[in-house]
Amino acid sequence: MFEGAKAVALLSPAIGLVALLVGIYVYRKNPFMPPARSFLLVMFLLFVYGLVDVVFRIAPDPGSALIFGRLAFFFNVLFFAGVLYLASYLPYEKYSGWFMRSYREYIIIALLSALLAAVDLHDVEQFDYGWGMPFSEGFAVWGLIVISYILITVCMLTLTCRQSDSKSIRAQCTIMSVGVLSPMLYVIAISGLLAIGVAVPEIYFPGIIFLVIIFAVAVLRLRLFVEMPKIDKMTYEPGDKGSASEGRFVLIEEKKPDKAYSLFINLAARSSASMLMTRAHPDIAREEHKLTDTVIIWLSAQVGTDRLDPSNLSIMQHTITEFLCKKPGAVVMLDGIEYLFSNNPPDRVVRMIQSVRDEVIISKASFLIPLNPETVDIRHLSMFEREFEVMKFEKGAGTEI
Repeated sequence: MFEGAKAVALLSPAIGLVALLVGIYVYRKNPFMPPARSFLLVMFLLFVYGLVDVVFRIAPDPGSALIFGRLAFFFNVLFFAGVLYLASYLPYEKYSGWFMRSYREYIIIALLSALLAAVDLHDVEQFDYGWGMPFSEGFAVWGLIVISYILITVCMLTLTCRQSDSKSIRAQCTIMSVGVLSPMLYVIAISGLLAIGVAVPEIYFPGIIFLVIIFAVAVLRLRLFVEMPKIDKMTYEPGDKGSASEGRFVLIEEKKPDKAYSLFINLAARSSASMLMTRAHPDIAREEHKLTDTVIIWLSAQVGTDRLDPSNLSIMQHTITEFLCKKPGAVVMLDGIEYLFSNNPPDRVVRMIQSVRDEVIISKASFLIPLNPETVDIRHLSMFEREFEVMKFEKGAGTEI
């Protein structure tokens, strides 16, 4: 292998190392966020693929080259399957809910497709730059699998971009689409040059350079996978309405939060600021309840502007307390406490709510939680009732305070 080819061979682990460092950066920013953990795993797969690829290029004999070539195909397919899973964190749930609900099944599909690509490779060929894969049935199967993952990913991102009104989400979808497409476009360009007789190295790993660069830019500039709500940038009309009440901690017990929303809207109309944390999509909640001036945060595992991962209670507590600290006399409603119980140990949820209470009292704010008492263990319901001012609404009954 000529001297220049050594630099080409070392390119793949170098790219993989950069990707791994970006993954570590994202993970350290928020180790509790599922997209951050997934992003680190995907970048680690790319790093392993880079190491395997360089060993394949410099293998001493055809037998060894075939083994490491199959491993390279295996980790390459897993990487693109991981990118598809990452993209499922961005779209609305109606497009990506299957990945969240059926991740075990998706792991099996990814492993089987990677194995298919690996075992179907039977030929390797010696080139000036080291071992490579000639065009064959195995090469075609690998290409078809990878292109399928790429196109499904881009399709999901395109659907999200069309459905979202958020400039941040649209920008993230666009830049991820370009990044995911870049390796395929690189392969098409190389194949076209070879077809017309241009002598270029038949290596495809450099196509991933563009993907890594684009993802790095997205992480560092667009805060992809490290986003959390920033209170000082949330928009609302402050006015001079004054505080609706002082230090109220209210638990509204009802099966559907109709009365809770009525109370929240009433208090918000007389408060200096208001914030709603809800399982409903912000656009739907804003339109349904006419919350024109209210900051709305979506409780969702998907990453984006003004969204919170329900499993990250520390960031949720920080978001609430920071809002109350900066906006004394505000009113906050947490609609989705049952969702928090389903994603966290119940005792942690109770402790988080208790820790918010001091800030509510200090800031003379109102904090409302609608709750269906039938969905919560009696022990935790009793703990809530001791901490809160309780309002019970039953169908056809009056109000108990």
